[in-house]
This record gives sequence, C-alpha cells and structure tokens, in this order.
Amino acid sequence: MQLAKSMVMLAIMLMAGALSAQMEGWDYYNSNSYPKGITHSQEYIWVASDGGLCRIDRINGDKHIFNTYNSEIPTNEINCLITDSTGRVWIGTPLGLILFDGSTWAVFNTGNTILPSNYINCLEIDRVGDLWIGTGHGLVKYNGTVFQIIIYDQPDIFYNVECIRADLNNDIWFGASYWWYWGGIGLCFEERLYRYSAGIIHNYPDFYFFPCDMAVDSNNNLWMTTFFSYSAGSLARYDGAEWTFYNSSNSGFTLQQPKCVRVDQNDVVWVGGECYNNQYGSIARYDGTDWTIYSTVNSGLPGPLVHCLHIDDQNVKWFGYTEGVVGGAVSYDEENWQPYSIATSGLVSNTITCIAVEADNTKWIGSYTNYRRGGIVSYDGTSWETYTLGNSPLPSYNVKCVAVDPQGTKWIGLSGDYNNNQGGMARFDGTDWTIYQTSNSGIPHNDVDCIAIDQTGTRWLGSGPSEALSSRISRFLNTWIVYYPASSMLYSEIRCAVEATDGRMWFGSYGSGISSYWNQNWVHHFFTQYDPLTNYVQCCARDSDGNLWFGTRAGLLRYTSQGWTLFNTANSGLIDNDIICMEFDNNNMLWMGTINSGVIRFDGTQWASYNTGNSGLLTNKINCLAVDNDNVKWFGTDMGLFSYSGSGVLIDDITSDNLMPIRLEIYPNPIGRNQSVTFRAEKALMGNIDIYNVKGQKVMQLKYKNSDRQVIWNGIDKEGKLCSSGVYLVRLTSDKGTTAKKLIIMN
Repeated sequence: MQLAKSMVMLAIMLMAGALSAQMEGWDYYNSNSYPKGITHSQEYIWVASDGGLCRIDRINGDKHIFNTYNSEIPTNEINCLITDSTGRVWIGTPLGLILFDGSTWAVFNTGNTILPSNYINCLEIDRVGDLWIGTGHGLVKYNGTVFQIIIYDQPDIFYNVECIRADLNNDIWFGASYWWYWGGIGLCFEERLYRYSAGIIHNYPDFYFFPCDMAVDSNNNLWMTTFFSYSAGSLARYDGAEWTFYNSSNSGFTLQQPKCVRVDQNDVVWVGGECYNNQYGSIARYDGTDWTIYSTVNSGLPGPLVHCLHIDDQNVKWFGYTEGVVGGAVSYDEENWQPYSIATSGLVSNTITCIAVEADNTKWIGSYTNYRRGGIVSYDGTSWETYTLGNSPLPSYNVKCVAVDPQGTKWIGLSGDYNNNQGGMARFDGTDWTIYQTSNSGIPHNDVDCIAIDQTGTRWLGSGPSEALSSRISRFLNTWIVYYPASSMLYSEIRCAVEATDGRMWFGSYGSGISSYWNQNWVHHFFTQYDPLTNYVQCCARDSDGNLWFGTRAGLLRYTSQGWTLFNTANSGLIDNDIICMEFDNNNMLWMGTINSGVIRFDGTQWASYNTGNSGLLTNKINCLAVDNDNVKWFGTDMGLFSYSGSGVLIDDITSDNLMPIRLEIYPNPIGRNQSVTFRAEKALMGNIDIYNVKGQKVMQLKYKNSDRQVIWNGIDKEGKLCSSGVYLVRLTSDKGTTAKKLIIMN
C-alpha cells in the first residue's frame, strides 16, 4: 500500500512537471505567416498555419489563436485541417493527428495507433463520414473506431501522400510523391482495392510530376493541380476517360505555380498559386468557358502568394495568402474582398536572432529563417512595425545584430541570405535609411556579426566570414578604421564586443579567445589553462561594478581586477556550459541563454534556471535576450519571442532564496481533492501564506494574523476553482522569518 502511494505521488509530480500552459509573468509572441489550410464549421472559419490554429468568428470576425502556449495543442506547425459533421476539427501536424472538439484535444500518433507516420500531410472526409489521412508513409482510413492502413511504403517506393479527394461515387483519389523525383495518383474503389497511375498519366508525356491538390465537380470530373520537376505547373481535368491539361500555351490559365483547387456551388473552378509576377496572377477562375485571373493589382487580394483555398457553405471563397513574410486569410464573395489577420504579432519569423531596446522602451527585434522570411520589427508595447526587403531599403533578410545609439538611431548588422542578397550595415533614424556595404563605404566585409557603440558614439563592428584569417574588427564614426587579425590576434568570427569602464573595448571571437583594444594597443587572451572551448566566445556583458563577463562554449568567464575566473557545471550551479547570449538586468542579475537548457539566472551567489519544465518557455533553445527599461526580460528563440516580467516564481526561488527557518505545520499532507488543509505556525506571528503550483503560478494567498492559531484552506484557487491534483509549494512570509514546504493534492 505504501509503495502504491509512493508511485501515485511520483506520477503526480511527473504529470505536474510536464504540464504546458500559460504561466504568470510570461508572454509569448509568434509569427503566423504561412497559412496551410482552411475549413469551416457552422460558427467559425478555421485556418492552419505554421504558427498555430486560428479560429475566426463568422459573424463578427473575432479571432483566437490556439498554440502550444495557450492550449494543449502539441505543436504550432499545422499542415492541414478539416471539420466533420459535428463541427469537430481534425488537424494534421508533423507530430500526429489532432482532434479538437472545442474544449478538449486528443492526439493520435504512432505511439497509440497504427498510423505509419506522425507526419500528416492531408485529410479528407468521405461521403459516409470516414476520415482519410495522408501521411509521410502511406494512406490511412479511420471510421471513428478503427484505423486501417490502405497504402503503406513498399521496399522500392516511398509513398508520401500529398492530397486526397472523395468523388461522387465515394471513390478515393489520392496523389503521392515517390522519393524526390517521381509522383503519381491512386484510386481506391469501394472494395478498397487500389491502382496507381504512376510513371505515365495516360496521354500526358511528362511523368515527372507531383500532384498538389484535388477537387471534384458536379459531373464527377476530377480537377488536379500539379507541379512538374522539369516544367511549370498546370491544371489537369480527368473526365473518367481522358486527361485535359490547361496551361498558358493552350488556354487562359496563366498561373505559373498552382497550389490549390476547389469547385464552387455553381461548378466554377477556382485555383490558387504562388505568383512572383502579377502578369501571371495568383488566382484563376474558370466557369467552363471563360478564364478570369486575379492578382494584387486587379483585386483585393492582399498578398501574391496563395497557398490554400476553401469554399464555405455560403459559396464564399477563402484564400490563405502571404505577402513576402506577412500572412493571413481573405474572403471573396465575388463582390467584396475581406482580409483577416492570423498573426499574434508583427514578427516576420519565429527564429529571433537579436533584440535591442531604445530609450523609450521600444524593442527592435531581428529575425531570419530562410527564403523571404526575415527582417527587423519594432514593438512599442502596442503596435508592431515591420521592415523587410519588400518595404524598406534593407539589403538582406538575414538580420544578425542590432544596436541603438543615444540619439535613438538604429544600427543593424546583416549577412548574406539564401537569395544571394549581400548584407552589410543599415542605419535607420526613424525616417531615413543609409546602407553601408563594401561597394559604397569603408566597411571591410558585408557579413556583420556584432555591433557595439561606445561612450563616444563610435560604432565597433565584427565582420567577415567564419573561415580562419578572415575576421575583421572595424570602427566607424566619420571615417572607417579596420583592424585585421594580424593586429587583434582574433582569426575567427567576432561574436561580441563590450566597452569597459576605462574605455577599453573588448572583443570575443569564436575560436581565438578574447582581445582588448586601447590607444592603438591590443592585448590578446588565449585560455590554455581551461577547456579549449573556453576560447569559443559567444557573448559578453559588463556588470554595474565594472566586471566583464563572457559566455563561452565551456562556461562563464568573469574578468575582474584580480584576474579571470571560469564558472562551469563542475564548479558552480551552472547547468549548461554552452552560453549563447547574456545581459544584466536592472538589479545587476545576470541572465544567460543556452542552446539546450533554456535560461540561467545568476545573482552573484545563487543560480536558477528557467526552461520548458518550470516556466512559460516553449523551447530551451535561446538565441538572444535583452532587458528593457521596466526590467522585463525578452528572450528570442527558435519558436518566437518570449517576455518575462518577473512576477512568476520558480520552485527554486520558493524553496531556497533567503529562507529563515521558522515552524510551519501542514496537516493532513497529502490531502485529497475537496479536502481542507490546516496551516499552523508560531505564536504571535503575522504574515502571508502563498500557495504556488509547480509552474510558479500563485494560486492563492492567505493571511496569518496574531490572533490566528491556524489557517484553513479549502483547496480553492483565487479564481474560485478547485485546484487539480499535483504538487504545490506553500511559502510563509512573516515578521519573524520565511519558510516553505511542499503540499500534495491527490485524487
């Protein structure tokens, strides 16, 4: 019996530690820039994106974003979705199939079903209500009770099912890609046999094709958008006997990269595609006789890249689009265009690369991921302003660093991007831009990795590719002065720069150690007494006492008048030696970001960590951080931007920070739900009893007065709700001292 209780308590603790929900003091900002699917229910329009699930009220247009921060959805990346006859939403993700009934989430994956892959590409509900699932390794049918594999990978063919459509006979058409160069379509008959048309599609000569999307009209014709590996895409129609292909050479269909197709209630065919030249258009309409092509020039379509479309029960057309990096949905009733934002912020990418704060507390946030996804965004706490190649003179999407001088001018360092755009440095004073590149200035290289501004207003840059013997340090006020590795002894990439209180500039390199510069003299520090990874310096900062701190791949280096000290996992409370970013807050506490372990806080004596298990962070990969004028901490990650106002409490804080042991009795402990607990402390004591869950949220505060011999808590939180099972921490703060103990609530 005792063993059973112990196992239950352990399970509760593990369950509580694994919970993911919004936590006190944390806020989350992400980019929903790429819509991937649209469907509708009686009340809502639902939009899938790479930033979560967007629900739009069909009456008033109000939206709600479901993501991993505010719901139980396991991933923000959604590939497809569809609603069933009861209004439930089925969602395909890279982590499995999700069912959302409006209040609860259910996950189906390879661990609890026979699904051959967790990567869900497409969904279809046939005419008898069965759900068809296209996965990365085959085709599956679900009848509400049983999953049945219809097509599975063969030894010589990889079946990546890209699209599915049920025709009027309830035969199931599906398109699949085989490896990277070969595509085809399949047909499932009522007896659930299947055949492929792979290699040759009847009379069409080019067999290197990939089916993108399918639709069926009232005559049971199959319409399909395709992309060809050796030619442009086209629209195909199959009438049961022959294929007809529409392209710019034989029809009014001009779309170059068709993606999606639907047929409306009047048998009009609608096709959406990605358009980089308005003459080809983004949307095609075909009524059987005439073609109409829509672009951003002749319609209310906000963006040129249409990725998905849907036609609702009122025959309104919904298009998911992006305009470079900003995405959304737009409806069209053939008279009016109505755009809807699906973003939770103005971020252009969820991969945040740098953050800087100016005097008025506006945050400048740089980002970059890949093709046409990156730039810099300003956020003043209310509104977002986005600057990319599409609406500013920025020379590249790849923003690496940003600094703000005392006059409020922003200095932005960039590197080349995947589009072969050159980087450089951009100056922005709020109105005018100036671009510095090797072709028009003395900047020594167009790849700029760090910028620091000293007390004289001089800009110091670290630039150059990461190859040895190529890094350069330069300074710029009115003219450029360049320092090469022969002087600085820093032969590898310059990752950071900081000014000491005496005016000396310090630079950290990724492999060559640290150098300082003052009055034309360089002093180089290469650490042979420590782990060689100590010379891989990634960030630096100065505390209020003038000490310098450097984050390395081997731990935390501190430089004082007494010399160097290395803190690492072996000799301190540091939980990860690989420190990628750092900054001191207004209380002289050092905050550090890591690649794998979240955020570390160090007050000079005690260490604490914030990660996915005990904070509002959704990822432990921290790319950059900044502290604003209100002492709010901002963390840039690979999953968006997080802020922490400091009102949340860590378990470590509750149990170990400056506690003065006084007597606190808790009984009974554990307790069951609906059972009260009694707290009893020392006599003549006044204070507060604060109760926290393991996520650091304060669920209740009770007052303890001199006259009270005990305080009773009924398990109800400050919202009036019964607290769930789990581990809670009780902290008594009084005029005689502070103490903390654990309380367990069991079912």
